[in-house]
Amino acid sequence: MEQINKIEIVGLVGSVRSNMVSGNLVVEQINKIEIVGLVGSVRSNMVSGNLVVNFTVATTAAYKGRDGSAIMDTTCYPKTIVIKS
Repeated sequence: MEQINKIEIVGLVGSVRSNMVSGNLVVEQINKIEIVGLVGSVRSNMVSGNLVVNFTVATTAAYKGRDGSAIMDTTCYPKTIVIKS
């Protein structure tokens, strides 16, 4: 199996975001989410003839805190892919 170090996951979500713009309520539908990050642990199994791959994707956001210090925030997303045979 080929080793993958970086991955991009695109999926659909059904959430709504609202903001106040110039005193008016603006509602936006979010239909797509992209997670781009580094692949962590990978485990694969054969289940009922299908390949099931469990892995994590880690993303990191860098920003400055209120005091000007650098802050690195890492989030891990567990994912499962089923490859049907």
